[in-house]
Amino acid sequence: MPTVRDPNCPCLAAGPQRDARTRRFVGVDQARGRFGDVVTWTCTHCDREWLRYSVEYEGHSRSGRWFLGVLQDGQTTDAAGAVDVLAGLAWYLAGGSYFGGGVHRTQGAPAVDL
Repeated sequence: MPTVRDPNCPCLAAGPQRDARTRRFVGVDQARGRFGDVVTWTCTHCDREWLRYSVEYEGHSRSGRWFLGVLQDGQTTDAAGAVDVLAGLAWYLAGGSYFGGGVHRTQGAPAVDL
């Protein structure tokens, strides 16, 4: 039976905040020379697990970007599969200098490559 979680948890608007999450390092996605950092965050309020992928390309200004999506109950990934997991989610958040510093909700394949 799926876990019932607070549908009004603040994490759903912008992800779990620094003081309301635990972090687990998953690994580094080295595909195509990305070296994207992959971590999971668990919201301490509602226990949702989030997948966070971040990458920045040295020598390219405004290339920093991150993607943050809610994993389904029991869903796991390794660093190499993180981009595909994000692409398969109904929605995820994206932000960073690549997006002009703003945060937006999107879906589909994340723009992780140059």
